[in-house]
Amino acid sequence: MFLFRRSTQDILYYRDMEMSTGFFKKVTKSFFVDLNYYIVYFVYRIQTN
Repeated sequence: MFLFRRSTQDILYYRDMEMSTGFFKKVTKSFFVDLNYYIVYFVYRIQTN
């Protein structure tokens, strides 16, 4: 019983870690996509002017 409870706690912990890392990956990914978009936009504006 104790072993089972310990393993479930580990599973919950690792699941929370996975969710948080997935969230951070998603945020950084969207941030870099926005960054690339702004760089392209500014380069486009400079070339057109």
